[in-house]
Amino acid sequence: MEFKLISHFGKHLLFLPEHLLLFEIDEELFSFFENKSTLPESIKKEIFKYLPIKQKNEFTKTVEEKYDINAIVLTVSHECNLNCKYCYGNNGTYGNPGVMDFETAKRAIETFFDKGQSNVGITFFGGEPLLNFKLIKQVTKFAKEYIGRNVKFGMTTNGILIKDDVACFLTNNDFSVLISLDGDQFYNDKLRYTKAGKGTHNTILNSIKKLLLYNTNGRVSIRATLTSINNDLIELVGYFSSLDLPFTIQLVTTNDEDLRPTFEELSSKINDFGKYITDLVRDRNYKQAFKKTFGWMNLAITVVHGKNKRFYPCGGGRKVLVVNPMGDVYICHRMDGNNNGKVGNIFEDTREDIIENTRRLFSEKLYTVDHLQDCSNCWAKYICGGRCYHESLITANEWNTVDKLSCHFKKKLFELGLVIYAYLPDKLKDNFSKANKSEVVS
Repeated sequence: MEFKLISHFGKHLLFLPEHLLLFEIDEELFSFFENKSTLPESIKKEIFKYLPIKQKNEFTKTVEEKYDINAIVLTVSHECNLNCKYCYGNNGTYGNPGVMDFETAKRAIETFFDKGQSNVGITFFGGEPLLNFKLIKQVTKFAKEYIGRNVKFGMTTNGILIKDDVACFLTNNDFSVLISLDGDQFYNDKLRYTKAGKGTHNTILNSIKKLLLYNTNGRVSIRATLTSINNDLIELVGYFSSLDLPFTIQLVTTNDEDLRPTFEELSSKINDFGKYITDLVRDRNYKQAFKKTFGWMNLAITVVHGKNKRFYPCGGGRKVLVVNPMGDVYICHRMDGNNNGKVGNIFEDTREDIIENTRRLFSEKLYTVDHLQDCSNCWAKYICGGRCYHESLITANEWNTVDKLSCHFKKKLFELGLVIYAYLPDKLKDNFSKANKSEVVS
């Protein structure tokens, strides 16, 4: 697609996917483009003036083929203390219950990182990682000794086990903590509950407060899963922004049609939310608007502002690898136990073997967004980077088939992000982009 027209919430926009350029146009010009399938040459010449110097002679697509592993995810627990309604991990066991031992964690770090290497990250995942808190403390100590103080630690947790000693440890070791929460008590407790069926909202909220009491570095955030049960974005976003924490909202990955919102529901809820947040921006209430943007909206703003195309949906396999309690290595934390995403074992394969297996998997099956049939002509392909690997395997049992509902969800939010971007003054565009570059494991 050569261009995309967006007309929402008082803005008429012309977006050029190939160069990630966004222009605000008047109604007359918008009507002119509505009847065109390609850009007239005279318009192309004018647009050429707006290209960054580095793009003017680079019309070929460049894809970074490096497999530079700078982060690992240690799935330290194949056990969980919850029974969430939509869990993709077999109640946290991934079909093989157990916990990681120190030798496996140590071997993983030594396999993928050199002694004293700088700018690396280790994220603890589960199941529920805090069920193996003793190991997390051991690994953190070892990693600091082996790698040095440049290592960054992270954790994704359900928040149930965050007591004073845990909160103190996470703060003292500068952890980024991502806590799963699906809304206020009414909604969260319909989706996230204990094995005895008890709701978790109040416990999670107390854990967040405890973390914030210790944590002054602003590295606590929330991750919500959007389902047919909690699909009111205005209500959901309003609640999360009241907690005054960064948050992201991802669509549920499941084949259970009772949990998946319909296309119509998603469109309606996003449109309602779009009017709400663009009213804030139009009234120059930027502080409140920034608190309420999330996920795919932020991504659209960041990518278009930086003019950096995305050819892949994430860094899985190319920048990040995952090790489970048995030492098996996967390109994605969600693929634990699925041989489709397995690229080796740290006790049986060298780092070079694992990287080569990963390279072969990408070469043979994990195509860039340009080579995906569902994406090649999509206006949002270089914002999105293509399908989520795990999502495709779950919904289509195939690597490169896009889940249509997820695609719809993302594109609606991309459009909204671009409208918000068009409303922002230039200085705020730069500040906003810088503030939204982090990636989390969720």
